[in-house]
Amino acid sequence: MTTAASLSWSESTTARDADLAAWLDATARDPLVRALMATEAFRRLHDVAFLGALDYSHRPFPPAAQRSRAAHSLHVAALASYVASARGYDADLRRHLLIAALLHDIGHPPLSHSAEPALRACSGYGHHELGARIIRGEATIGRELHALLRGVADLPFLLDLMGGRVAAAAGGDLFASALNVDTLDAIARTLDCLAPQLPPLCRLACARAALLDSHRDAAALALLDEFWERKNLVYTQFIGQPLGILADRACRQFFAAAPALAEEDFLVGERCWQERHPALFAGLAQLRHGQLPAWLDDGPFEIEFRGYFVDREQDFASRYRQVRGRQQAQAGALLAKLPADAAPAGVQATGYAAFLAGYPHIARARRHSAEVLRQLRAELHAALADSPQRDHLCVVATGSYGRDEACAESDLDWFILLDGCSAAEIVAEQAEIRQVIERHIARPTGDSGMFGGAATQDFRQLVEHIGGSQDSNQSLTRRMALLLEGRSLFGDAPFARLRRQLMEAYIGKGSLDKSISRFLLNDVIRYYRTITTDVQHKACVDQKAWGLRSIKLKFSRKLLYFAAIIAIAETAGEPARDARIERLLALLELPALERLHAIASASGPLQKSCAEVQRRTREIFALYEGFLRQLAEPANRQELAALREDERAECELYMELRAGSKTFTRTLFDWLRVKYAEEHPIHHALVF
Repeated sequence: MTTAASLSWSESTTARDADLAAWLDATARDPLVRALMATEAFRRLHDVAFLGALDYSHRPFPPAAQRSRAAHSLHVAALASYVASARGYDADLRRHLLIAALLHDIGHPPLSHSAEPALRACSGYGHHELGARIIRGEATIGRELHALLRGVADLPFLLDLMGGRVAAAAGGDLFASALNVDTLDAIARTLDCLAPQLPPLCRLACARAALLDSHRDAAALALLDEFWERKNLVYTQFIGQPLGILADRACRQFFAAAPALAEEDFLVGERCWQERHPALFAGLAQLRHGQLPAWLDDGPFEIEFRGYFVDREQDFASRYRQVRGRQQAQAGALLAKLPADAAPAGVQATGYAAFLAGYPHIARARRHSAEVLRQLRAELHAALADSPQRDHLCVVATGSYGRDEACAESDLDWFILLDGCSAAEIVAEQAEIRQVIERHIARPTGDSGMFGGAATQDFRQLVEHIGGSQDSNQSLTRRMALLLEGRSLFGDAPFARLRRQLMEAYIGKGSLDKSISRFLLNDVIRYYRTITTDVQHKACVDQKAWGLRSIKLKFSRKLLYFAAIIAIAETAGEPARDARIERLLALLELPALERLHAIASASGPLQKSCAEVQRRTREIFALYEGFLRQLAEPANRQELAALREDERAECELYMELRAGSKTFTRTLFDWLRVKYAEEHPIHHALVF
């Protein structure tokens, strides 16, 4: 009988047209899979990051739910089901392969591979052996799972499958071959998380070429060659790069110095570890900002590096090769190798940085912003390390530094966000913060009191009165600044926690069929309309300088507004509240221009990724490049700052920028129209 698997690659489109979502859905609806996923042992995997420490030191793209060991395990099970069905295995073997795939990571500790050395130091074994103990019911958390498995599976055979001790004829190659179902999803998932700008790997096509295709013609080998080269990219550009090495080193050293752990300490989720080991997660956040935690030793240590290459002179069996080596490293030397303009962003930032090659003023502003913020973070961390209120405050930078577009002429908009203490309790800290900032920022903050040395904000006021009579313009401005362009200068942990609480207030627990986050969108619209009228009020009533404010409104404030709109549009139709919150937070963590670049390359329901979107994106960047180029000149800033509204027609610089702003506005509008289909809810929501 001729089947898809027996056809040559070029003769069959099955793999290319196959829908992984259909296999995922069928797998997730399987009664046995549902029962296994409902056990305590499997539920824990929802709170174990697939990327390990990289999930906290880098800037992963999808929502947290898609970055968990549970999500990975379900995808591996779907791939195993696909291969087993295509091979025509009997129901009993298919069931065992499905279970083995679903449970292959059941023993992973929090932080996944990053915590493996700590697990081995504690127990003498790794996550594979711990998984076997769970399946055998020897660990308390596994008793429920063990009782279920005894009635549906041959446990010794199941463990042999998972351990790579079963012949290929019985499905063992699904787990033991170089191109196994675990690896196929793992590499694709890592790239989805850390390099979303790359074309996604088709997991089903790779599975068919590696595990089903008996001919493996040139097209099939080309697909697998690309996969293997992408695997090399993962290890060389993420795991083996300085930030990846530092993140794993931090985990290893932290637990080496921590009190002794027991096996049950590794059978919890990461939220539990964040409560038990806050210093570790704070340290990973510091690495993300290009700083070494104080407790991380700078002594030499040994690292292993791996490389993967394709030997195109060989056939399939010998084609995919691996090399390993070891070398000495030091934390300080690794830190020095991080790019100053984007230490945490890995290939995603590298892709964006490469894009910015044609926009030198945007790139220069980005580098300047990153370097100044890095210095401020380091000095504030030292200055406030002994503060009794250090866990109850965070220093928030907004404005041009928050958007990564500052220059030497820029001031720094900043305020102190309080949670659990009052302004009267941080008088000394305010003075320390002000001194640190004034050492690095020559230009004083504006005199409105909204930002600067005396600006403190109680978080409860921001979150409890949204839209109410007590929601002042000051509260609205600081809330939007925190959410849309805020960057943490001190207090990364409370900063992240409070931003999440704020997002949770906007994304309520109401109807799951809401197509778009209207509460948040309406407040963003309110904020933008407020600042547009505020500029006019300051010019007409307060008789304040107008020209520079007007031009900034036409470019930077408009971009901030637009970047918020498209972040909300990207989550339209996401029914899961937590997933929507995670996705929005991840997008809003990107500065406005970088967010625009990332979203321009994405595609999804009711939206398009096409040449026209890319063309409009380049136009937006070109216009913004011109705006930043003009404002980088001190004389231009001074001329605009002194310009009165009734004198604008006589100022060539202003009129030139004004004309550019009109094109900028039209291009933003066209980008939105081209990117999102007419039936996308963002268009209706912006009007009604």
